[in-house]
Amino acid sequence: MSPLVPNSYSYTLGVGALNGFIVAILLLRARGQRLANRLLAGLVAVVALRLVPYILGYAGFYDAYPWLSFAPFDHPLAVGPLLWLYVVVLTEGVLPRGWRWHLLPAAVHAALWSAVFIVASVPQKTAISDELLPFITPVIAFGGSAGFGWYTLLAFRRYEAYQRYLDDNLSSREEYRLGWLRALIVLLGVTAVVMTAFVLAEWFVAPLDYFDEYPLYLWLAILCYAVGLLAWRGSATVYPVPGDTGAKDAGLLREIVRADDRQGAADGDANNETSSADERSIALSEGSTRAEMDWQVLGERYAAEVRAGEWWRDTTLTLPVLARKLGSNTTYLSRALNTGLDTTFNGFVNRLRAEAVAERLRKGDDRELLDIARESGFNSKASFQRAFREHVGGTPGEYRRRVREDGMAPGG
Repeated sequence: MSPLVPNSYSYTLGVGALNGFIVAILLLRARGQRLANRLLAGLVAVVALRLVPYILGYAGFYDAYPWLSFAPFDHPLAVGPLLWLYVVVLTEGVLPRGWRWHLLPAAVHAALWSAVFIVASVPQKTAISDELLPFITPVIAFGGSAGFGWYTLLAFRRYEAYQRYLDDNLSSREEYRLGWLRALIVLLGVTAVVMTAFVLAEWFVAPLDYFDEYPLYLWLAILCYAVGLLAWRGSATVYPVPGDTGAKDAGLLREIVRADDRQGAADGDANNETSSADERSIALSEGSTRAEMDWQVLGERYAAEVRAGEWWRDTTLTLPVLARKLGSNTTYLSRALNTGLDTTFNGFVNRLRAEAVAERLRKGDDRELLDIARESGFNSKASFQRAFREHVGGTPGEYRRRVREDGMAPGG
């Protein structure tokens, strides 16, 4: 094969790797969430580094300089843990307990490869490559891709738990829906599947050489671009974590991940809080067999008090703050909303806000829509538009036009 062909392969992958290294440096310098950005920088750098052996191999460097063998460029066991740790830190603000154990396999692999690279002579490296690598490489590759897939699944569960946590604790959370993070996790999940497919093909179909694996590494080069673009979107934003919203249990998000439903999360929110006597009487008045009705009664009572106090106008309203206003606790309030009224805290508050805007429009308020929305508790156009469509129907502009045309609210 012409030497120009592998060189063109090298150039293509080289551009992708260079982009990854640049993104990693930018993430290290980004302000906001430094620890999360450092983990993400490590993830992007590991993906970019994985391209380096193939950039060198396609260009013929390993043939010309055999001492480069075992250079510690490839770290397949690090990608999955770095992704999971990044999502944990992004959503909790701190590293989980025992986080070093998740990176230990990658550290051991890197240390062994580095030792062989530094200590072994070229003949020794050749002997290891011929005698041991045919058995070791597939195991490491499969372990890396399988672990990558498992950690990606854990990261996605963490993302979904975080969305539930925000729904149950924040009234204004539109800017924290993190669509870019979901896309990043899905993209890396697809990558894990692709990598596993190549490993299985190597095991059960036929041995793959450098050129057979080129599509995989072209995909990784594209991945460097995609991850860089997605990661940069969230690099400067500091996202709320359980402690920020006043929750007493800083590990609440971990409880949500382990729970089968939101009820388990609500139960773990305030172990040390006490409930009022009349709340207990409502919850227990008709016995455990009527628990659903009891929570509905309590939810309706809370809703009436919130409407009367117009507390939904507070743009920074959170579950703990509202619980204190009601003289209750987060456990009771969360269960009353989730079980009794079949809604989340976010849905409950934003329904009241959207209904307040609709009422102002029915009364002929001619002010700017965003002014009415802010007065009603919305702190962003995105959250206002989404809540109005969900709870009233259509956009606020369309609603106002129909009201003006009909002289009354749509639907009576």
